[in-house]
Amino acid sequence: MTTIGKYAFMFCRGFTGGLTIGNNVTSFGKQAFYNCSGFTGGLVIPNSVRIIGEGAFSHCSGLSDSLTLPPIVTVGDEAFHDCNFINYP
Repeated sequence: MTTIGKYAFMFCRGFTGGLTIGNNVTSFGKQAFYNCSGFTGGLVIPNSVRIIGEGAFSHCSGLSDSLTLPPIVTVGDEAFHDCNFINYP
């Protein structure tokens, strides 16, 4: 899988731990993980990702560690809106 499509995991509940995205993923569609809950760690986005769609991780609860984005990535509007990352700009 190279793309996580729009709305793919929207409103998912019961995630545990952090979220690590595989090295083959290149893009996230609009609101791919919108309003997901249960995370208890960080979000690891590999350097292969080039596009993070609008609202992709908006309102995700529990993603609380720092977030580092790949050096070349286009980030859509409100992609991380209302997330609790320690050092997201």
